Amino acid sequence: MSFSDPSLKEVIGDIDKPDYKAREKVDGIHVGVAFMNDEDKVVQTLPAKKGNTISPFKQYTWANWEQPNSIYRLKPSYYMVQDAFMKNEQAFVK
Repeated sequence: MSFSDPSLKEVIGDIDKPDYKAREKVDGIHVGVAFMNDEDKVVQTLPAKKGNTISPFKQYTWANWEQPNSIYRLKPSYYMVQDAFMKNEQAFVK
């Protein structure tokens, strides 16, 4: 989706510009889905199609943030790597 900073709803707009000039702020994102059959024909859409027109997409937005909510935890692989290093004396710098 080309977000340069999702915490500020900032996306990369004009990719021909340098990074800092290509950034644009958006209010949110609009999402739609098209279901296709084996012959690549659209059989259903979300939002629903009315004739040959698809209703306007609903906007999804979120509050800006400065620091994400997170919980510190060690992944299970941490203990596997720790055990491997503890069994291998050559892994330690002398």
